[in-house]
Amino acid sequence: MQKIHTGSHHSFKGNTIPWIEKLLQTPIDDYRKKAVALILAPYLINIKKYLMMQHRISSVAGSANVVN
Repeated sequence: MQKIHTGSHHSFKGNTIPWIEKLLQTPIDDYRKKAVALILAPYLINIKKYLMMQHRISSVAGSANVVN
């Protein structure tokens, strides 16, 4: 049986990438702005859908405060 190459060398487990999850738990001294801009922010936005979740939570919480 021949292995089918998908063109991707990334290892995903569900909706996580293990090495980035480890990076999120590691204090970064050098190049932290670049790490956030190039690795962490795109990961949290595209893979974890973090900002969309935060927006939904804040919009639901904001609508609960509206009195009709």
